[in-house]
Amino acid sequence: MQEVTTIRPSNLSMTPLFQSSVIETPVSLFRMKVTSQSADAKRASFVWRAPATRLLLNPLVYYEAEFFVTVPNKFSKAYNMASVQQPSDAVNVGAGVDDGVGYGVVGTAASGNRIAKSDGMCITLGEGNPIMNSCESIQYTINGMSISHQNFHLFKRSMDRTEIPSNVAQRCFARCGGAWNNYDERCTSSSLAQRTSLTARGGLAATAVDLAADVDAGCTQAAGMTCDSGTAQRARNFADCIVSAVGAAGNNGVDYSDGYKYKIKVLAPLDGGLFNQVYGEAGLSQSGVYPKLALAIPNANSMAVTILWKDLEKQLVRRLGRTFLGVNAGANSIAAQHERTTVPFKVEFAGTEAYLHLKYLRMQAFRSYPEAISLACYRHQTYIQNMVVGDGVITDPAANDIAYSEGFKGPYLLPSGPDIRPNAQIPLRGAAYGFADKERVWNCNFQNCVYSQPPSFLFFVAQKSMDCVQFVSPNSRTNVDDLTQQAAVIAGDVIPDTNTADAAAKIKSQYRSVIQNQDANLSIVRFKLLVQSSLASWELTSDKFPYLLDQQQLWDVHKKNCHTQYLKDAGIDEWSRRACCLKLSCADYLAGLGASFGTAFPITISCEIVFANKSAFVTGLKYSDVRSPGPILFQEPIHARAVMTGVF
Repeated sequence: MQEVTTIRPSNLSMTPLFQSSVIETPVSLFRMKVTSQSADAKRASFVWRAPATRLLLNPLVYYEAEFFVTVPNKFSKAYNMASVQQPSDAVNVGAGVDDGVGYGVVGTAASGNRIAKSDGMCITLGEGNPIMNSCESIQYTINGMSISHQNFHLFKRSMDRTEIPSNVAQRCFARCGGAWNNYDERCTSSSLAQRTSLTARGGLAATAVDLAADVDAGCTQAAGMTCDSGTAQRARNFADCIVSAVGAAGNNGVDYSDGYKYKIKVLAPLDGGLFNQVYGEAGLSQSGVYPKLALAIPNANSMAVTILWKDLEKQLVRRLGRTFLGVNAGANSIAAQHERTTVPFKVEFAGTEAYLHLKYLRMQAFRSYPEAISLACYRHQTYIQNMVVGDGVITDPAANDIAYSEGFKGPYLLPSGPDIRPNAQIPLRGAAYGFADKERVWNCNFQNCVYSQPPSFLFFVAQKSMDCVQFVSPNSRTNVDDLTQQAAVIAGDVIPDTNTADAAAKIKSQYRSVIQNQDANLSIVRFKLLVQSSLASWELTSDKFPYLLDQQQLWDVHKKNCHTQYLKDAGIDEWSRRACCLKLSCADYLAGLGASFGTAFPITISCEIVFANKSAFVTGLKYSDVRSPGPILFQEPIHARAVMTGVF
């Protein structure tokens, strides 16, 4: 016989009643600042000891460092948050001049202000936690025990996006990075009712033609687009990190004729091992590693940390606009209009020291914990595949002396979308265009990858390499669609006001830093997995080109292993185009094996992945241009390394 369930209506209940409670607090709190043994933009090393015995170490540890950012024009938070298509008070100089083609600089001898007509800056921090995202290797030593992580720079940003919501990333990483790109640009439009004065056209003597022109000119429409909210937040974060500014030439702030040299201070939480960069936060992915980490670390008496970085400056600071400024002499020259050579935009590590900030707690005497304790941590096992030239993967042609990325010649996977058009259709000059090309793909294979035990989950991604990112102002002479030199290129980088046939392509190339210096992933359009073990095998087959059904199935499997806010507004569209990765739990890839992670038997995994480059978007940072009618679709060739990571 089952028990009878009693249902008590709320109007008959006397709860909640007062209930006494006791809140426990620590007896002592120790805050430590550890100075590095050595530190620069490539490596940092720290060693320290606890201030006493039998203490608890908080798993939230901050890395502090300073960087110099040289900006060859005036900077302000208001300018930084606006469109890159804006007049800018560039710098105090002598008499200004005009280049005569609408692109250069103007000024007056009285004001001494040189104004860049159309070039804004928009300098932001990287997505998430760039300090950890750029780690090539990080090793922790705790009481003689070591744990290390490798190749964070190839996958960690994408993995963290699946586990940390954007608002949590903004709260935790605002002093070193910030919110993820939310892909939430919105179209905007407006109409302005106006009437041209008849007096201005001749008063009563106005003709019927003038009256008809007044009627036709009665309404002016404008269209545009908002900026990504994550990009806007990180632009504010960069401005808030500035702690001082001097003249770029190092003249102690007296003369700013060569631009500004800003010092920014970053505070980044460490991650990996026992440390938790989002300690105490809610809303994280339950299938991820962070909710399973320790809440406190006991007996952490002797500690050491060694970090190796890959392209730390490029990961940390992103230049999405152009800080154009010519020199006084020859301001109309091609070299001056392309980039200031005397004081270029640059990011460099400041000084030779960095710091760690830690917090130790002493509890009450009656609180005791074992002398030896086992705490949860996580580790990775990563397999990497490099791009191989073929199909849509090419290098910069030898005949093209203007490379897409400064100092890097590829290989690149060419863009192939996102809009499908017939091959015979002529591309629209100013509007968004593209095509889905089954030949522009990268066929990547992972063969016979051995894991000593089934991973907790498998993670697949091909992130854009930092080799693609650059700080110099891009030129207009490289066709970003096929990496060929522009057919009708003029003598230099200046794009005239005249509406020439290739003006739209030049504009997209001239302002490609809007997309080139942002994070992106290659799109997984076909996926095939084979798991071999002593128990069974399992294979996932795919749809036919363009693999839309297969991508939908991969998205359904992937999103259930992420946090609930993952790409909430963007969905599968932007996941496929710019944020594509694949996270498979044991239940997804061990189908039919009757086992789970934590079991001790080796497995062998082979995987075939077809990547396509669908990275493209329209943004309010640079929506359009008078020389390129219609919105500009930014596309880019991408270099990446494919990664298959098993997380334990």
